[in-house]
Amino acid sequence: MTDAFVLRVNGVDREVSGAWLGESLLYVLRERLGLPGSKTGCEQGECGSCSVFVDGALVCACLVLAAAAVGTEILTVEVFSPTTGGSSPTCSARSCAKAPSSAASARPGS
Repeated sequence: MTDAFVLRVNGVDREVSGAWLGESLLYVLRERLGLPGSKTGCEQGECGSCSVFVDGALVCACLVLAAAAVGTEILTVEVFSPTTGGSSPTCSARSCAKAPSSAASARPGS
């Protein structure tokens, strides 16, 4: 079954249409919304390459259903890109106002 829903990603409401309700947040971010910053790695929530913030909590996007993230604020690594108006590449997550202060020390699964 496919459906349409809206995700708030990096401060912008983005419509997701034609998605299967069981698609991971990682898949939707990369393949449907064109945000390749979060990477596919182990797909088991161990490596952290797919990490994003959902309502301020660091999560593994490969383990979260995209449809379950409706109504939340999702921040991806693209929010820190200078090409998208974010902070400089040398900005650490701890010193950036856009991310929770625990970002630099947080590790998915711990």
